[in-house]
Amino acid sequence: MDEDGTNDNTENNKRKYFRILKGFDVTSEEGKIENILKEVFNDLAMKVIVEKQPVEDSDVAAWIETLRKLPNLHFES
Repeated sequence: MDEDGTNDNTENNKRKYFRILKGFDVTSEEGKIENILKEVFNDLAMKVIVEKQPVEDSDVAAWIETLRKLPNLHFES
């Protein structure tokens, strides 16, 4: 499914989006995503796309920087 819920597999749009987690509070869920990556996905390598850069010095920016240090996550620039 594409992000908007359609299944548009035209030549220009071959990406498939899968949302695996609902949003969660990064200030109170410390370690949650790291545990999910290890216990559920068995440290499977994954590509991460950050569509909108977070506000500098925010909790989200700090959290993304923490995720960038995980060896199994590969961030697309």
